[in-house]
Amino acid sequence: MYQSIYQSPLGPLILLDQEGGLCSVYFLDGQNPPVYPEKESPALQAGRLWLEAYFHGDSPALDDLPLAPQGTPFQKDVWDLLREIPYGQVTSYGVLARVLAKKYGREKMSARAVGAALAKNSLAIILPCHRVLDGQGFLRGYAWGLERKKTLLEGEGLKIVQDRVIQAPLASFGDL
Repeated sequence: MYQSIYQSPLGPLILLDQEGGLCSVYFLDGQNPPVYPEKESPALQAGRLWLEAYFHGDSPALDDLPLAPQGTPFQKDVWDLLREIPYGQVTSYGVLARVLAKKYGREKMSARAVGAALAKNSLAIILPCHRVLDGQGFLRGYAWGLERKKTLLEGEGLKIVQDRVIQAPLASFGDL
């Protein structure tokens, strides 16, 4: 495992590479950085370049980014859906739950289960759980703080009033 630090406008981010894949991106937030060696790797370089583009207002593609998130099959299914939420668009926990219920052949699925999986997202910003809102468009539950979530969404051009996203484009998930 190797690490790199990226100085974002919202605070330092630690990037971790495990076996050639970006497995973690998280805010340092006063914690001591992990003690993995700082060694340049293609995954770490690609992650820093992606973050640089994102924080300059671009919508970088995820296709060429070597991602290796660690989680349960359900968590990975939830995180895969995050890839489908375009820059500057949002969705809700409930919509993601309905998409997963359909995928699993169930009548319904818990939005709370989706929220719990999002709380375990180890690739902050890159897998954009900050684009997931409650059913009324309010900012809820972001591991790195609601103020950061708000700043990220505003950076993507969304208008937020009293912790509610106003007139945001909604991500589309097929025939839902």
